[in-house]
Amino acid sequence: MLNINVIGTLFVLLVFSGCSVKNIDASFSYKPQKKISEDVNNRIAFISKFEVDDTYLDDSGVSALKLSLEETLKSSGMYSAVQYNYKKSNKNTGVDEYQFVIKPSYTRDFNWLISWPGVYPMPAYWPLQQYHSDISSSVEMIALIGGKKMTKTFTANKEVDVRFYGFFRTSIVEKSLQQVIRKNLKDFKSYLEGEARFAILETANNPIYYADNKSNKSTSIGKANDIKGIINQYAFKETKAKNFDSFALVIGINEYKQNTPVEYADLSAMAFKSLAEKTLGIPKENIITLLNDDATSGQIKAKIELVKELSDAKGNIYVYFAGHGVPGKDGNTYMLPNDMSADSIHLEPNLQLDKIYAKLSKSNAKNVFVFMDSCFSGKDDKGGLLYKGVAPVLRTNKTIIRGNKLTVITAGSSTDFANDYKEKKQRLFTYYLIKELAAGKKNLQKVYSTIKGKVKRTSLMKGIGYKQVPQIFGNSRTNLF
Repeated sequence: MLNINVIGTLFVLLVFSGCSVKNIDASFSYKPQKKISEDVNNRIAFISKFEVDDTYLDDSGVSALKLSLEETLKSSGMYSAVQYNYKKSNKNTGVDEYQFVIKPSYTRDFNWLISWPGVYPMPAYWPLQQYHSDISSSVEMIALIGGKKMTKTFTANKEVDVRFYGFFRTSIVEKSLQQVIRKNLKDFKSYLEGEARFAILETANNPIYYADNKSNKSTSIGKANDIKGIINQYAFKETKAKNFDSFALVIGINEYKQNTPVEYADLSAMAFKSLAEKTLGIPKENIITLLNDDATSGQIKAKIELVKELSDAKGNIYVYFAGHGVPGKDGNTYMLPNDMSADSIHLEPNLQLDKIYAKLSKSNAKNVFVFMDSCFSGKDDKGGLLYKGVAPVLRTNKTIIRGNKLTVITAGSSTDFANDYKEKKQRLFTYYLIKELAAGKKNLQKVYSTIKGKVKRTSLMKGIGYKQVPQIFGNSRTNLF
């Protein structure tokens, strides 16, 4: 496997007033982590176009950039190989085509009140130099992923002030260029693990699994045909009008690093994403999806803040979460991310539901709808304790919703189980929620009343101990879209 430190040689040739920089510090590192088991990592990334504006890169720099891009593709967990001469006559459906145009750039403005105007490199005349640099890079991508055409531009920039005495120095500029390129690669990898992976899961025939590297346990996401079947069980009433002012954040965590699984949570999230796009009229680019390993504490907090900032008075915010909900030892209830345990969740106050609700209530959105398919009893789907080695007496504070902007619908009360629906390969609450909304029903009170009755009845059919009654908080006298 390529040592990504080679990216440190990217900028072997930089032209600054005729001065070449040849020995770049190779301390730059970008180490993407593989997330998929080898036996299912069977797709091919075919790069049909790779162009680099080589104003600041020589041949070795371009080669290093190409190798780093290849490694990013492979480390995403979707590709076992990257090729440049793939023959389409080879009957391999697991191929995605990429075209890249990469443009690193650099500009500078001297402070002529301090710097000598044009006698460099003869600093004896005036040894003080100061200038402002704008360093940026863009990666333009056109791709055919899982049969879908996808376009995206990843940009990054950094501004620095450079001051030196005597001989010309470029180390601060070199490090900034390295940071900008690293940001491009990280953003591209996040895109691969999010939207690109979802496109493959929706349309490809090859099995793709999310897996934990240590346990190598697969989640419920399997063949794309299975996913199609699950989504097709909903009769989505599609809307032609798109609401470009509405946004959705969709989170589904089936496998946890330190806790028991929440069966079908990821599949339920994918079904809700289809609902958001087809029936709620939210454009694809306005839907943010976090599944399994991607739903970390940092990512969840960042995306909640993002949808809040993106919100507009002409549109709504929809937040869907399927995963563990946790009653904290402090009496607060929490959204449990993939990378944390119930024992330590109280150390992450920004994942308290009351704080999340308060933050969303302060957004500019017309209305905010939160759907929580979680159990807050401190137990998992099978009745096991989320707290290790202890049966805590947990108290749960009353949910407080202020104002008329926010509506929260939960899968059940604080003492209920949040059941799965094995026959439908969905979470029970989510199945009936999407069933109602997919039909185009907007009246929140009527929708909630129907969901409540159907979830309660179906849960009781499993046994009295599985009783589940959805709850509603906040403004119930509004339309859902």
